[in-house]
Amino acid sequence: MVAVAETDLPSVESVESTSSEPSMSQAVSRLLAAFAFLSGARLIADNSFFTHLATGRLILDDRAVPTSDPYSGIAAGQPWTVQSWLASLIYALVEATAGVWSIRVLNGLLCVGVVAVLWRFSSEIKSVMLRAAILAPLIAGGSVMWSPRPLLFGLLGLALVLEVALGRRATWQLLPIMWIWVNTHGSFPLAGVAVGTILVGRWLDTRVFPRADAKTLGWVTAGTLLGGINPLGLKILTFPIELLGRREALEGVTEWERPALLTFQFAAFALLLAGALFVGVRRRSWTLLVPTIAFGASGLMAVRNLSSAAVVIVAMLGVTLSGATLPINYRPSALIVKATNVMAVCISLLTVLSIAATGGLGLDPYPVAQVDWLEERGLVASQGGQLGHADDVGNYLELRFGADANVFMDDRYDYYPLDLVQDHRALVVESDRLDILDARGIDVVLWETETELAESLLASPEWEIAQSDDDWLIACRVSSASHASC
Repeated sequence: MVAVAETDLPSVESVESTSSEPSMSQAVSRLLAAFAFLSGARLIADNSFFTHLATGRLILDDRAVPTSDPYSGIAAGQPWTVQSWLASLIYALVEATAGVWSIRVLNGLLCVGVVAVLWRFSSEIKSVMLRAAILAPLIAGGSVMWSPRPLLFGLLGLALVLEVALGRRATWQLLPIMWIWVNTHGSFPLAGVAVGTILVGRWLDTRVFPRADAKTLGWVTAGTLLGGINPLGLKILTFPIELLGRREALEGVTEWERPALLTFQFAAFALLLAGALFVGVRRRSWTLLVPTIAFGASGLMAVRNLSSAAVVIVAMLGVTLSGATLPINYRPSALIVKATNVMAVCISLLTVLSIAATGGLGLDPYPVAQVDWLEERGLVASQGGQLGHADDVGNYLELRFGADANVFMDDRYDYYPLDLVQDHRALVVESDRLDILDARGIDVVLWETETELAESLLASPEWEIAQSDDDWLIACRVSSASHASC
């Protein structure tokens, strides 16, 4: 357990009655779980997920994990480490068992699992209102950041590792936890960082080397190495290190950039971070401050780190505030408890009804009708020519056509050759780069209408617009063999 100093918060007796507090605590936990389920089970329109699901289908069909790119037309056959192969397989198995809608249920349950674990960290806080206030920013930010990707497996893995590190689970459980985490998401090195920062914080608080934390770190290492037993071998362990060497390819990718200040998710994270720093300073708890500063800094450096940083901060804050309460004279009535329970049930029921009514995938942002048109004419998922498109469309093509997709680009920036990534980036941000289409042998282009590239295609005599609406256009090179099909 984290050693903490005497609380500096107002010392008052618990304002919630002994009889009503347990039931109110249960009601609030159900309400938070319902919001977490709502966030995780939203309609899946994430383009990255499409490739994960497509890859899971390939694994299920071939009984093997791909080791070279099966989707690309230009980079076909390039070595590919499928970092999240187990998550992809789980998605495909769930889809094959009950349909793609059931993946939304899976994602919702993963989010509930994260919140349930974090709720337990605050179990010794006397005020249920304070417990809810600690988790509220995480759930609020999660409503935007908890995308339906293998990231959710990573967040649950991180929460479970923290449970072990804080003495709430047996250390041997790190073996299965880390094996699953290593094979579902590339964020597994965060386990060692989390335990390491707790170790440093405890040492600074006590000036005694924390042998228990060192032992936990050893179990994390053992579990990580155990994760190397998989269809891909040790490559899955070295991939995060290789990723650090491809920072240039990741420039301009939103999730690798610093979070924008005027956004809802950053506001929620900043509130949580400020609260943790305040409590850490007031209580002189390095055990809280060291993990908070380390993970808080990572969240300020990249959008993709916000969710994992929030998990660590919430866990450490909940434990540090053990025994704390609020100076608010509030005694929840039985009616309030009942209303909270009813609200939790209603949110859960509405989420289930939404899943039943809307299905699994949200394809409105994608050019479904345009791809139908191209497919009828043999101009997509064909080895006869290369279709030009943006990265998110590539993910949709992989979902739809699998290994036959023959994509120009998708959002696997950590995999593609740097020159191809740069060419794609140039097409997205520069209006006069039709020369890239020439160099890459692209004769048909599917692109968003309100873009600079679309304007260049409209103005060029070398290209003819075969189809156009407010959202998408299809352009064909006049001198190409594909022009007749257009």
